[in-house]
Amino acid sequence: NNHNMKKKYNHLKWNKLKSMKRARTNLALSSFVDNKKEYIFVCGGYNDGESLKWCELYNFESNQWQDLPKSMYRHQSAGCCYWPNGNGTNQNSMIVIGGYPEAKLVEEYSFYKNKWYKLPSTQHNHQFLPSIWVYTDPKINPNGCGILLCAGNRCNLKPLNDRTATGYIEFFDKRESIQKWHTLYSLRDMVYFGLHCKIDSKEDDGRRVRRIFR
Repeated sequence: NNHNMKKKYNHLKWNKLKSMKRARTNLALSSFVDNKKEYIFVCGGYNDGESLKWCELYNFESNQWQDLPKSMYRHQSAGCCYWPNGNGTNQNSMIVIGGYPEAKLVEEYSFYKNKWYKLPSTQHNHQFLPSIWVYTDPKINPNGCGILLCAGNRCNLKPLNDRTATGYIEFFDKRESIQKWHTLYSLRDMVYFGLHCKIDSKEDDGRRVRRIFR
């Protein structure tokens, strides 16, 4: 209940961390743990009239920010996600998707190689702070690498009584030879019809993965 929740978290407080090296707004951000150490990764953003490529990594243990190689493309209001690929720390990476000006672009930063790589573009636009996450299930991912998912585009502002999420949920599986994104759900249809909605597209290629969400 609410009383127990307050009791559990009332000892927590905000602490100021060291400032980033470069000021920015509308940045992509993800926190993660690697080898029992905590980090914050930031990419892109907006400053002084332009979208950015700058990337930084914060180490909680040292309380320091370090520069990472610039992303290949500019990202403003993008989404990002840590992807533990299941084959050891040398395979772990960070994924950045969408944003402005390129709403379908996908990039992967390899921590081991300290380098950016371009992944296949998504089928749909993911323009404003899309949600990105990794789904792991031993039944479909025996090696533990997980399936990458991305959801959302932007919210309708008009009409005022219909401010529902727009866009699609897509997934990407690195093990597939075709190397493409597949559509799972229309977010707008999910709001009205639930998880059993039909895909609003000519090709329904997410049938096999959709079963795990039911």
